[in-house]
Amino acid sequence: MENLLEIRIEIEPIKPDTPESVSRDLKDAFDKAVKESGIENTYLIPEENMPGLGDIANVCTVIQTVASLPALLDFLKALFGSKMFGFGKSKNYCAQIKHQGKMLKLEGIENKEVLVNIVKEFCKDNN
Repeated sequence: MENLLEIRIEIEPIKPDTPESVSRDLKDAFDKAVKESGIENTYLIPEENMPGLGDIANVCTVIQTVASLPALLDFLKALFGSKMFGFGKSKNYCAQIKHQGKMLKLEGIENKEVLVNIVKEFCKDNN
């Protein structure tokens, strides 16, 4: 069975990163995850930088894909396992996940493994 999964990710850049560098790194991580997982029909839709605190803007991106659950999980593990989400990068991720008509909002996530596991359980519960 195929599943539509939409993930909206917000990341607050930590200096010396800028919204532009975080957007570029996120696109690179996305491209690598698509290649590693073999997933097809996956789209990255960059949104405008959102206002943040001071002169730092949050980077917001929407990922849409239709794939089997195992392929989705491979994609998410590859995405959040990238250096984009590694040491020295923002540890505060927010995500909005839509799957089969249901929505899950996550805020203040500090661990990428938590996000992957939540997505896994959310998708499993909605199959």
